[in-house]
Amino acid sequence: MVSEPARIVSMAGLLEQATSTPTVLRMGLGLMLRGRREQKGVPARAAARHLGCSVTKISRLETGRGRFQLSGQEVAKLLAFYGEGDPRMLADVQELVWRANQRGWWLAYQDLVPGWFELFVGLESSASIVRVFEAFHMPGLLQTEGYARALMQAGVPLAQNEEIGRRITFRKTRQEALTRPHGALKLWVVIDESVLWRRVGGKKVMIEQLEHVLTMMKRPNVIVQVLPFDADIPAHAGVPITMLRFQAPDLPDVVYLERTDSAEYLDEASRTETHMRILDNLSAVAMTKRDSRALIESAIARFRT
Repeated sequence: MVSEPARIVSMAGLLEQATSTPTVLRMGLGLMLRGRREQKGVPARAAARHLGCSVTKISRLETGRGRFQLSGQEVAKLLAFYGEGDPRMLADVQELVWRANQRGWWLAYQDLVPGWFELFVGLESSASIVRVFEAFHMPGLLQTEGYARALMQAGVPLAQNEEIGRRITFRKTRQEALTRPHGALKLWVVIDESVLWRRVGGKKVMIEQLEHVLTMMKRPNVIVQVLPFDADIPAHAGVPITMLRFQAPDLPDVVYLERTDSAEYLDEASRTETHMRILDNLSAVAMTKRDSRALIESAIARFRT
């Protein structure tokens, strides 16, 4: 996920963030380990020899990806090899390792959620800002139960009612980030106009869904803009884009690009900045919040006829 020089991450800063999930703590720890190693000019192969492991394991530690259990002893051994001896910093690292090994709430649904999406949920649950461009359907954080159920029944036609119910509960739990009493997630969405007219679950479901969006737009932490059919869209904007930003200033932005059965995660500054420009351009050519609201109201009126 990382190919540029890693930044030095503040362990204390990560631990102070109430919303830091195990996923984000692993990412921060990995960036810190890589940053310390590169500062000392230690090749990954040398670090692997010192730890008595493979270079692949060093890479996994430095990207923070995967479900493997972190070892505080191994992390401390690497830091000592890189010349780190500050007792306070080492204590913070041990605390971080312990917290990073805890189970995220989403693992209760790991039988339903593919591994490549688990990473996203862990990042999303810790993000302070999420920006989304969606061209096909309402983003998950804004979906009503009826709308989500209709999508799931179409996407997983053999799923039993119990499974669909758990999938909906999983989605609702993700949505709780928007109403956190402390540090509610800020969501900025641009949706293609077709999302308003594409019937999912019938007229009643669509009316409920669009009314829910209008309600959410009243919240200060939620912005929804509609990209009209006649807008001039920027190049490379034909696929959904999600960008996540974190409160801890040392963590990089992450861009999430979902495929049919996989996903790509980008955190190199050159690539995240490119996608940020696309999102900015989409927002610039999309309708204002006021005009977007008016168009959504128009869609509701049409579904009522």
